[in-house]
Amino acid sequence: MKLPQIFTENRLISFLAIVLLFLANNFSLFTVVYATPEDDLANVQKQLQEIRNKKSNIQNNIKNEKNIQNQLTAEINKLKNQVDLLNTQIEEKQLIIQELQIKIQILANQITVTEAEITIAQNEITELQKETDKRLVDMYLDQKTFSQVNLIFSSVGTDFIKYDLYQNTIQEKTNALLADLKNKKEELNAKKVQLEDDKITVLKDETQLQEEKIAMEQDKADLDQQRQIYYRKKNESSSRIGYNQDQLENITEEEQKVLAEQTKLEQIVFDRISKIPNGSYVAEGTIIGYEGCTGYCTGPHLHFAVKMNNSYTNPCNVLPAGVLGNCGNGAGQMQWPLKGYFVLTSGYGWRWGKFHYAIDIAYTAGQGPIYAAHNGWMYRGFEPCSGPICNNGGANYVIICEDKNNCGNGRKTMYWHLK
Repeated sequence: MKLPQIFTENRLISFLAIVLLFLANNFSLFTVVYATPEDDLANVQKQLQEIRNKKSNIQNNIKNEKNIQNQLTAEINKLKNQVDLLNTQIEEKQLIIQELQIKIQILANQITVTEAEITIAQNEITELQKETDKRLVDMYLDQKTFSQVNLIFSSVGTDFIKYDLYQNTIQEKTNALLADLKNKKEELNAKKVQLEDDKITVLKDETQLQEEKIAMEQDKADLDQQRQIYYRKKNESSSRIGYNQDQLENITEEEQKVLAEQTKLEQIVFDRISKIPNGSYVAEGTIIGYEGCTGYCTGPHLHFAVKMNNSYTNPCNVLPAGVLGNCGNGAGQMQWPLKGYFVLTSGYGWRWGKFHYAIDIAYTAGQGPIYAAHNGWMYRGFEPCSGPICNNGGANYVIICEDKNNCGNGRKTMYWHLK
């Protein structure tokens, strides 16, 4: 056959070489890579390390926030002590101000009384002066009359002398009384001046104390404002701690799920079955125990029960079909808890006069492993029993809950008579 002109021998060889080079460089595009359990385990371990790094960072964040909170708490307590001290000082100032106000009132009352006494003394002086003036006039007239009339009838003038002496005595007493009244008035005026000076001094003291009190109240307001700022910062820090704790809880749960996957892969890769701690998260397909005959049991088997949203259901309705006779509906909401060759020894429903809320299944060749039928939180337990068919004093069992916080939500599986 003759090739077209474009496909000469040399050009065909070149074209085939290019195609082969392209296929060689891009062979991986057409290669299907199957991951081995070892590869899966390495990948899970890598994920686990990344999760633990995140967890460590979150824990450090919580630690730092708690240190911040401790510092803020110390500052808040310090400010509280300062505010309490200022409150005490303000109360003290207020009491001193009240004392000064009482003193001011007393001084004002004393000034009022002194002014009244001064007025009385002035009135007495005025009246005494009037009386003295009148008495002097009367004495003068009496003296004139006496000197003109009575002196004629007195041979020696003794009555005149007596009268003059009496007049002088009365005048001296009046003058002395008047002088006393004037002295009293001057003393009262001096007392009034002193009281007014004292009142002014006390008023100045009160004004100064009022200013000091206002300054203290302003300091207190500033401290209260600063304390509110610290409280706000502390609340913000608490919110951050709460957020980080939620993140820590979430990432810890994620860590447990990855750990569960690692445990499952280690069982496959290393054939190493270690006891899973109570309350741990387990992955579907993880070995959680071994078939046994503990509790009320006539032979090794697994009593397998299922609850959906806290209501019993026939396990055959949620297990994959095609594994064991007519048990299984193909929905595959969970996997079988036994693998390999096993048989159904007792079904779900009435038997021996009571309802059997489970199926009994057993390996045909010895006591084999029991697998988790779904992902969830695993809890181990022991149910005591007594009687002739009770083995080992009671049954070992495992419960797996889909919901960590409420085992009644979602899927719940129960595994009884474990080895």
